[in-house]
Amino acid sequence: HWLGLFHTFEGGCSQDRGDWIPDTPPQALENTYCTATKSCFAFPGMDPVHNLMNYPPDDCRDQFTPGQLARMAAMVRKYRRQASA
Repeated sequence: HWLGLFHTFEGGCSQDRGDWIPDTPPQALENTYCTATKSCFAFPGMDPVHNLMNYPPDDCRDQFTPGQLARMAAMVRKYRRQASA
């Protein structure tokens, strides 16, 4: 959250909102396991069970999407310059 990211399940199955990152598929609820699922059948993409902003076990969480990386970089440039200096 410190770098401007919401949870991947933020906003549920809403393409318009979600986590506000266009390349993160909409997701109904947090995942608490490592098995790939699809919770929003009206939209493309599986639930991002390997995403660091989801809730599966730690050994599954090892990814950010390119859009999440871009958001974090933009947040550092705009709000966290002193922290990155």
